[in-house]
Amino acid sequence: GLAAGIAAYIKRVCSAVRIVGIETYDADAMTRSLRACHRVELAEVGLFADSAAVRSVGVETFRVCSELVDAMVLVSTDEICAVIKDIFENTRSVVEPADVLGVAGGKKHICSGANMNFTQLPFVADRADLGEEREALLLVRIPERPGSFLQLYRSVHPPGTVTEFADRFAGSDEAVVFMGFQRRGGHCRPAEDGDDRQGRVAR
Repeated sequence: GLAAGIAAYIKRVCSAVRIVGIETYDADAMTRSLRACHRVELAEVGLFADSAAVRSVGVETFRVCSELVDAMVLVSTDEICAVIKDIFENTRSVVEPADVLGVAGGKKHICSGANMNFTQLPFVADRADLGEEREALLLVRIPERPGSFLQLYRSVHPPGTVTEFADRFAGSDEAVVFMGFQRRGGHCRPAEDGDDRQGRVAR
């Protein structure tokens, strides 16, 4: 009933909004009914989230949901318990299982960060500058002699602040250099033909 009411209002205000219903695996009458395109009565239902557990959905509820609900998500008792624990640790409030169905479904499918961990955040921050085209990365070979890096820097046009630098010894004649440049109002590019900085360092 809650899903039908929300869907009816939201779709009238903005039809592009995606409506997702949440049920438990052991009380999934609406999910099964939508898949079968008719109301399905369950033989039994789990009662952990008892406020949302019905054997058969209402006639009007099914009609509205079949027209307006875009998807259904199923959650387990363990997933509900995890959300209840999160809420208790953050607010010291104890909520009933049915109250957190939406949060459990969102945590599982809509805003999942299961493949992200804290140690990856610095990498994301670094790569965000590349994605926003505020930084460019170069990997080049330069002669192993004094002044080569300065020549490399000057060969980038327009030159910008060096954000990263690492080099590896590649023999007595050359070095492998990895470096990052902060872009200043445009794309970093090699100097044009005819520019006396072009082509003297990287090869």
